[in-house]
Amino acid sequence: TASVAVALSVIGAGLVVNTNEVSALVLTRNQKTDLNFLNELAEKNDLEIHKLNLRNGKLMGEKQAVEHEAEQAKQKNGTLETEKNRLTTQNEELKNEVAEKEKNNKTLQTQNEDLTHENGQLKAENKDYEAENGRLESDNRRLEGKNKDLEGKNKDLGGDLKVLKDAFDKTISENIKSSDKYKKEIGDLKSVNEGLTKALDKTISENIKSSDRY
Repeated sequence: TASVAVALSVIGAGLVVNTNEVSALVLTRNQKTDLNFLNELAEKNDLEIHKLNLRNGKLMGEKQAVEHEAEQAKQKNGTLETEKNRLTTQNEELKNEVAEKEKNNKTLQTQNEDLTHENGQLKAENKDYEAENGRLESDNRRLEGKNKDLEGKNKDLGGDLKVLKDAFDKTISENIKSSDKYKKEIGDLKSVNEGLTKALDKTISENIKSSDRY
């Protein structure tokens, strides 16, 4: 039959699907003419072929599943490759950004050092200014003390000056009065002196005349 022919052709071809399968049988002349034997062999082969087809279908399914998984893995690998490239680019950008940040940080550190140095100088100058201010405040307090002393002395001198002015005014007034008195006395003395001079001149003249007479 056709199934027997297929079985024989399959067996004759030595198709091996499983390592447990036997190789093609070598039939004797009696076996080749024994229809019962051949039918049993064909049925066995049909069953075996059915099993093999089932297994082959299963394997094909597994193959397709593996191929599908491989395709998915390939696609995933492509996605991962794209992600890898993106991350690589992002990493380069981050490296550049880090380098820029480090550069800026160095610049800021330099500026901070300069500002710290400048701040130290300003603190030193501020201490000098504070010391100078303290000295000036001390001098100012000392001058204020002197000024108060001078104000007190000036007040005392003002009082003394008033006393002296009053005394001076009184002296001048008395001198003026005294001067008027002296003027009168001088006038009287002048009159007396003139009278005495006239009397003396008269006496001298008379004496001269008397002398001439004698």
